[in-house]
Amino acid sequence: MEDAVDHALLVQTFLAPLPEFEVTHTQDGDQALQLIEQRDWDLLIADLNVPGADGFTVIRAAKTRNRHLPVLATTAYTQEHYWDQAFRSGADQVMVKPLRQEEFLARIRTMLGSAKRARATGRETIVVAEGLLGDGVMGCGGTALIASRTGTRVVLLPLLADPLRIDAAELEAAKVAARGMGVGFKVAEALVSAPGRTAEVLHRVVAELAPTTLYVPARGDAHAARAAATRAATEAGDGQTRILGYQTATSPAGFAPDRFVDVREQLPVKAEALGAFRKLGKARRDLDPAMARAYARYWGRFKDFSEVEAFELIQDERMTENA
Repeated sequence: MEDAVDHALLVQTFLAPLPEFEVTHTQDGDQALQLIEQRDWDLLIADLNVPGADGFTVIRAAKTRNRHLPVLATTAYTQEHYWDQAFRSGADQVMVKPLRQEEFLARIRTMLGSAKRARATGRETIVVAEGLLGDGVMGCGGTALIASRTGTRVVLLPLLADPLRIDAAELEAAKVAARGMGVGFKVAEALVSAPGRTAEVLHRVVAELAPTTLYVPARGDAHAARAAATRAATEAGDGQTRILGYQTATSPAGFAPDRFVDVREQLPVKAEALGAFRKLGKARRDLDPAMARAYARYWGRFKDFSEVEAFELIQDERMTENA
């Protein structure tokens, strides 16, 4: 969907290396809404500013009809609120014009791969990698709750630097926290592996669970275990798994998230899950429920002054190389 004919022709040229696709072009949102209802589509590329129904409306309609439909939003605007609204409408990726063919095709192939796996398993899968027990609950517990309650499978995966020195009480607290949020907790294989085999473990998990999204500690984390978890997760990505970085107590001062999820309704459950560590005598200051609310309020200034969780989209060059 693109009202500018020159941009539409450019996209069609970009898609030429993918002969399996037949391109249907429309210049306005009202016609796009009609086309969405007429048949099943493999991919939607939507300009956000078109005549008739805008791109946000078209994306919401397309995702309502088929939540696994890959959607790439395009726009000439660079303001963050356009991106935020596009993601909230359901877009999987957003690209700013002018488009570059190499990056464009890499994004398309990534989205198509994720959608194919989601359809094969019947639902999407999110894996939350942790460098320290509890990191995932603190960093993206609210987002995990939202996903889990809408049918997405969510699995917390601890990738600890020294799995042979696990405190039993802390491990039990982590399990209780996961149960409290209604998400999975894959512990056995990750924690009994010998030190130094984190990447190997994660490769097997990615193959087994086929996640559509991986959450990891944000890049540049000062804690060695968290940094190791992020490196392993990034290396395990097969070019078809989206990787998002979440905040920890040791995230760098330059942590610059570009995605924000409103979790005000989920905060009480998240706080209760974090409380499991205190109840079992393994309280950590970086897992204090009060800190979770402070983070949420701080990042809320980027999203209607609500209470949110913040994430950075990790751009891994190997996604492009492997696409």
